[in-house]
Amino acid sequence: MIGKSNYLTEDEKQILFYCFVKNTRSNILKVDDGVVQELVMSRIIYRSTRVCRLFSQY
Repeated sequence: MIGKSNYLTEDEKQILFYCFVKNTRSNILKVDDGVVQELVMSRIIYRSTRVCRLFSQY
């Protein structure tokens, strides 16, 4: 959505700000996060890989 960038929420801005500050094109985000899903649905960001679940043993 072209007009979405005109009304980003503070949480969405934080995610995008990180990419600009770190000068990176990738980031690890939780796919079940509503803020992330909104950015994906608005085509501002995209999921480049499949979901991977890591299990750790204590």
